[in-house]
Amino acid sequence: MLAERLTDWTLQWKKEGEEIGEERGQKRGEEIGKEKEALRLLSKQAFLKYGELPDWAVQNMEQAELQQIENWAERILTAESLDALMT
Repeated sequence: MLAERLTDWTLQWKKEGEEIGEERGQKRGEEIGKEKEALRLLSKQAFLKYGELPDWAVQNMEQAELQQIENWAERILTAESLDALMT
């Protein structure tokens, strides 16, 4: 009887662990998707406003976190230059 309970508990914990892992993976996947889309839009906006982007700007954008990308996306409306945007 105890052995059966231990087996049941083990299976239950394994299932709960798998569900938690799936939820975390899905959440991280959504975060990555948001970052990629924000980066795509910012890059397009910057290209349309400033022309061909230098390597340093592309690299800074690709290494930025979502919050920074969103800040740049707001500031692009008023930044006179790419340097002003990125500083």
